[in-house]
Amino acid sequence: VDEINLLNIPSPHMTISNVVRLRDEIITYSKENIYDGFVITHGTDTLEETAFLIDLLIDIQEPIVITGAMRSSNEIGSDGLYNFISAIRVASSSEANHKGVMVVFNDEIHTARNVTKTHTSNINTFQSPNQGPLGVLTKNRVQFYHHPYRQTTYQYIDVNLRVPLVKAYMGMEDDVLSFYSQQHVDGIVIEALGQGNLPKSCLNGLQQCLKKNIPLVLVSR
Repeated sequence: VDEINLLNIPSPHMTISNVVRLRDEIITYSKENIYDGFVITHGTDTLEETAFLIDLLIDIQEPIVITGAMRSSNEIGSDGLYNFISAIRVASSSEANHKGVMVVFNDEIHTARNVTKTHTSNINTFQSPNQGPLGVLTKNRVQFYHHPYRQTTYQYIDVNLRVPLVKAYMGMEDDVLSFYSQQHVDGIVIEALGQGNLPKSCLNGLQQCLKKNIPLVLVSR
């Protein structure tokens, strides 16, 4: 086990550039063919974003496991050390190869593509809604329930692109979209209602964005 102190920043301060740097570091060490897997310790605020993005940007056979703590080391019942040991167990398991990036917390293994943080303080916060965990850890073994479907990965992304995320809500007006139509953004992702619906009061803002040839992507919340 070797330790590499690449970044030491609060997780709310993480950027896409930081994640790309982390990806590049993993690829460099992967090429040396001396490591069975990789463990990343990460603050939980943006852990799922980092896991998801690395999974989009890397395709190696070695397991990449991300973990952290919901209770810090100065709190009663701190879970950090236990999660860290669990992550090492998963990363060193031969059965974890070719499963992409995984998040390990509270004896559960989740895929980066499905996991989300569901509670601000509960140690069982990381869950995979509609999917369930990829596997679990017992006292004696690492047990996987299934093999995740590996999707397309990308070698390059432009970290300088400006793509704001806009959340739709009942009674939403067009002011936010109108504002972004005046900015130099490269696209807008709108977390829409239902299957991609928006209040009619947003129409003017949408039209302003389209007139500026700003790509609009609607996703369901």
